[in-house]
Amino acid sequence: MKHGFFLTGILALSALLAAPYAEAQEQAAHQRSVRKTKTKRKSRSVKKKSVQTTRPELPKAGSLVGIEASPNAHPEQYKLFIEKLNAQVSANSPDACEAMAVALAATGSEFCLDEWMEKAAQDNNAVAMHYMGMTSAVKNASPELRYLPPQQRQQLLSQQYNSAKEAATWLKKAADKKFEPAMLDYSNFMRNGIGTIKNEAGANRLLLEASKMGSYETRFTWLLQNGRLTRWADRERTEVNSEIKRGNHMVIYYMSQFAPNSREQLDWLKQAAEKGNGSAMYSLSSVLSKTKPQESLALLKAAVAKHDPAAMSVYSAFLLAEEGPYHQQTGLKPNRELGLAILRLSAMMGNAQSRRTLAKAYFRGDYGLSRDTSKAYAHLRWLNTAQRDPISLAAQGFMLMTGDGTKQDIATGARYIAHAANAKYSYAHVMRAYAYYKGLGTTRDPRMAVEVLQEAAAAGFAHAYIYIAYLTAKGLHGAAPDLRGAERYVNIASLNLGNAAKSFFEELMKENDWVITPFPLEKK
Repeated sequence: MKHGFFLTGILALSALLAAPYAEAQEQAAHQRSVRKTKTKRKSRSVKKKSVQTTRPELPKAGSLVGIEASPNAHPEQYKLFIEKLNAQVSANSPDACEAMAVALAATGSEFCLDEWMEKAAQDNNAVAMHYMGMTSAVKNASPELRYLPPQQRQQLLSQQYNSAKEAATWLKKAADKKFEPAMLDYSNFMRNGIGTIKNEAGANRLLLEASKMGSYETRFTWLLQNGRLTRWADRERTEVNSEIKRGNHMVIYYMSQFAPNSREQLDWLKQAAEKGNGSAMYSLSSVLSKTKPQESLALLKAAVAKHDPAAMSVYSAFLLAEEGPYHQQTGLKPNRELGLAILRLSAMMGNAQSRRTLAKAYFRGDYGLSRDTSKAYAHLRWLNTAQRDPISLAAQGFMLMTGDGTKQDIATGARYIAHAANAKYSYAHVMRAYAYYKGLGTTRDPRMAVEVLQEAAAAGFAHAYIYIAYLTAKGLHGAAPDLRGAERYVNIASLNLGNAAKSFFEELMKENDWVITPFPLEKK
């Protein structure tokens, strides 16, 4: 296979993000300059006397960004934001990455997006309507519905029903404007009765109408929803084979998962990548990461240029990491500013790993971000709304239990942690132990804390032995200090962790009390 197309087809990363960033930041600087000039002129005309002033409007309840992040505070950048969205309307694509980059550069907050998109949707932009529809669908979804006792579910069910109706309304408006992605999603809403009356015939008509408009995505969706893509032999179907010959990279990439062996799968991935499929580029990059790191990096950059969120997440990790063997092998230089921008855009596009990374970064104040536990909590809650994985569920539960970044709710937090522990997330047992140690929702019982830490160790979390060693050495385990006993626990941990066990124990011993975070392997 020829790989030259990857190098010639890659957009420079500066072109990917720097253009909208630079333009938005330049406009923001100009606005600040204009505001300062106006302020100076006004100050000259005002006589020195007592003047009544009004306080700025407070941000909406629950806002994480405040009025300065509102699109109304950035009229020139909002205009550019709309231009970027309109380009995607013309392309019949929901890819709003470049518009997101404008909003992020203007406000400095990934949490601004919903407000910017809502205004754009009200201003009749189909991409924004589609975004509002898809985000409204899960706006009131939460792990609470899944884990609450039955008698407490009705209110949340009602809220979710209203969210689904709102989502369907937005999607219908965008579908009525013949925006293909919205036509696809609204047909699915009708087919399943989400927020609207179940209407399979209407869903089929809308899907057929969209499929006649000619995009790869629409024709792929038609094949998928009509059961034409379920097995390897389907590649020989007339309608499927026709799409493959047309170069429909979405069909080619999807069929690769049914390939009978790794060689066939690789061939189909290469075909999809050559046709411009970002997900295929990212998959190939992963396959080649150890054997051909430079070629792998070229593929990764190509996927990032296609705005593939998973590729953006991985590439941002390389840019944010300290220089190491990977950088030396590939020639890639760490770049914290660009890495953080790509990470945040990936999160805004819905990538779960990026959200999790940002949650931890806000909690700790990493990558130059100001430490903000409310933003950390917001990212975790989003993860549990959209994905509900045990790691994020436990982290959100811990923050609820301790009241860090959100209103304290010990009972709900403990329930989330318990469910994560039942899902075999071993660090959740450490959180349970911490609850016993601090007396959060239960009688304070250091001895029970040690027992639960032993459960965590048995579940595979070797660092739990070091926590036991710390409590034992400090005499915080319900008995007198026992340095020899602590040493035994450190030695057990070292069987899995090596010298890192002793180093971590020594760091812990500098503390006067046991403190953990929502994220594993962190001292504080």
